[in-house]
Amino acid sequence: MVVVGSHGLNVLERLALGSTVRTVLRHSKCSVEIVRAPRKETATDDHRKRILVATDGSEFAKAAVKAVASEAWPRDTDIKIISVPEFALWLGEYPYFQRTQVEELHQSALDAANAAVTQAKEILSRTSLTVTIEVPVDRDAPAKTILETAEEWNADLIVLGSHGRRGFDRWAMGSVSETLAMDAPCSVEVVHIAVSTEVNECEGENHESERSHDGHAIHVP
Repeated sequence: MVVVGSHGLNVLERLALGSTVRTVLRHSKCSVEIVRAPRKETATDDHRKRILVATDGSEFAKAAVKAVASEAWPRDTDIKIISVPEFALWLGEYPYFQRTQVEELHQSALDAANAAVTQAKEILSRTSLTVTIEVPVDRDAPAKTILETAEEWNADLIVLGSHGRRGFDRWAMGSVSETLAMDAPCSVEVVHIAVSTEVNECEGENHESERSHDGHAIHVP
């Protein structure tokens, strides 16, 4: 795993970091974590760790979910799975469709999002952690919706795959991961995988990252 710190930087350093993070996200064969300072506790804080897992049901997203499931999180950890429907009108792919056709496309997107969170919950339910799901239907852009959810829920970490499904969707998910990496109020882990039968070059007995009890990577061989 590649770990990049982002707190305590001035404006120029943040600009330079942004360019570095984008380059790393686009070219790294390993998972990447952008580490930010822990969120400030409030008077009503229950001190539980909150992990927000974003999924679109793609192979990359499944890998991210499995990565979360494989971690030894503290018992007082809550996981929220979110999938934002990729409605056609956001992407501008169907500008000339009739209303009924657009509604069918929207329903299809909603069904896909529901299937994605259901699948992810099934994987994570094998852990002893508290798992909830959310499928926002306000039809805002995925990155913006995930950012708002992380802020409102006081997430400690956002986890997602590096890309989405093939074609335009894959490019779009890559854009989402970059946006979250740069703008999220908390740490972000972008999980990279090689979608094949080959072993990911980032895996192996000498390439393991360790986590502290707050869920952040602390050692990268």
